[in-house]
Amino acid sequence: MWEGEVVKETFLKSLDFKTSPALIYDIDSIKSKSLQTLKILHKFPTWQLYFSMKASRSPIILQTIASLEEIGIDVSSVYELQFAKTFRFKEISATGPSFNTTAIEGLSQNSQLRFYFDSMEQIRAVPISLMRHWHSGIRISVPSNLSRFDYSRFGLSREDIKSINQTPTLSCLLRHVHVHFEMTSIDEWKRVVKHISSVIPNPSNVYTIDFGGGLINLAPTPAHLEQSLSEMNEYIVRLFPNIRKIIIEPGDFLVINAGFLKTTVVTIKQVSSNVSLLGVDSSPWSLAPWTKLHVINLTSIFKQGLPRKTYRIFGNTLFEGDWFMDNSRQSPRTFELPTVGVGDSLLFSQFGAYTMSTYRPFHLLPAPKEFSYQHNSINNSKETGCHE
Repeated sequence: MWEGEVVKETFLKSLDFKTSPALIYDIDSIKSKSLQTLKILHKFPTWQLYFSMKASRSPIILQTIASLEEIGIDVSSVYELQFAKTFRFKEISATGPSFNTTAIEGLSQNSQLRFYFDSMEQIRAVPISLMRHWHSGIRISVPSNLSRFDYSRFGLSREDIKSINQTPTLSCLLRHVHVHFEMTSIDEWKRVVKHISSVIPNPSNVYTIDFGGGLINLAPTPAHLEQSLSEMNEYIVRLFPNIRKIIIEPGDFLVINAGFLKTTVVTIKQVSSNVSLLGVDSSPWSLAPWTKLHVINLTSIFKQGLPRKTYRIFGNTLFEGDWFMDNSRQSPRTFELPTVGVGDSLLFSQFGAYTMSTYRPFHLLPAPKEFSYQHNSINNSKETGCHE
């Protein structure tokens, strides 16, 4: 467990306000985990921390992370880039298929940006005269268990890299590489590093490797993270002896456990003697397509001794599959909660990442208002400059 990620009673009691649905971000928790992570990375001078903006574009979160100054940001579109620049991040990386010819032509004017080409077509969009003066590199397609194919559809293939290496004006791109994969284990991470060394003609010329996100599986505690980085640092340096910068860019790892959804029960339906259905004023289908969930009945904090019952919880859209589920999406989850009544507030955890950034306004229902929690008090969205 990371310090600052334990839900405290003072936080729960601060949520006794009327706005619903609402997203609440624990700023102290985000800062604590970010600073703990940076402290570990300081032991490995070539390593650097970025935040993956696709995990959250909430102004509260971006402002918090940017204020720490040492953390860069990774963006996946020119629109994310424009938004990230308003928070004055000192370093920005960008990659993705959304960057078309027009967008790419304007990127050379961003001195703090490193762009990783995702395709040969993107490379051809840049005049040769600009390439040698531009901070750029390539994204490499890696073996992927998540892909429908043997390799990820993102990034350049082995044949693409051979072509780049044989073109003197482009070979400089091979000094800086980007990959992304699910870091399920150290062995998986090493397999990706070995793959990079096998497709790059001269690994000793590689100066930067950006490993993307996915760190959450390898770092349940600070000790696990330090052990993982120590082992990987030794392995990477062995294969890339002149490496100068190793970047990790987690998103959900830094913020997912610092975000909460507060929602209100608006209807209760008894469908069997064992399970009741709770209808709430928010939509998990619209807001949390990837999230695993834990729920707290906030009312029970103020009403002790309520008997526990079994519930399934559904959202406020006409989509039949709008249930609170885990990632398997196979069937609605059941929740054991102190007895719930209409008007009671429920609090769902793990809403810090992939919520507002993946939100879809079905039926034109508005997104939840966003709030920050810091120093034992709640600040509303107007005070924090967040979405209305």
